[in-house]
Amino acid sequence: MNWLAHALLSPPDPDIRLANVLADILTPDDIRRLGPAFAAGVRQHRAIDAFTDRHPVVARSRARIPQPHRRYAGVLVDIFYDHCLAIHWATHSDEPFTQFIHDFYAHAGNRLPDLPGDPSEMIRLVVRNDRFGSYATLNGIRDALERLSARILDQYGRRLDLAEATATLEAHLPDFESDFALFFPELRAHSGAQAWLRSSQDNRTDGR
Repeated sequence: MNWLAHALLSPPDPDIRLANVLADILTPDDIRRLGPAFAAGVRQHRAIDAFTDRHPVVARSRARIPQPHRRYAGVLVDIFYDHCLAIHWATHSDEPFTQFIHDFYAHAGNRLPDLPGDPSEMIRLVVRNDRFGSYATLNGIRDALERLSARILDQYGRRLDLAEATATLEAHLPDFESDFALFFPELRAHSGAQAWLRSSQDNRTDGR
């Protein structure tokens, strides 16, 4: 799943929520230094990803991605699902979309001095460019895919135009919405049932 879904699936603890979003770029040393709430968020992030990767409905969504983008179907569906979540937010959360985003950005900004370089820079960009809010529009999804293409070129030297896949989302949006509506409640139930996450909250020692 992509950032917005990870944030929503977290418990209300703001540090767990922030770690759930940052998990892929936090090192083991970062996690130890930032404390048990961050460790819990990283564990939840990994549990969410593992459940998502093996779910048949997600596999069906990935099969909707045509060539030449099929190789990146996993990450494309993650981003497409964040679009589905954003446009159907009221179905999945009682908190208004803009308020949820504002609260996340506010806490993330307060924690910037504690974050290491790459996670700190990522949060600055997320907040400055309202990346969460942008998932509600097709133009925002196109921008996200342009950034992803640039990252792949920088890291692997592979030139792609994943932004073209926005046309797939637009053309098949009802299908992706239907898949998401089936999958997300199951993911939420699975994520919320994690006893290790609740115990991590109970044993927090950082005072936040």
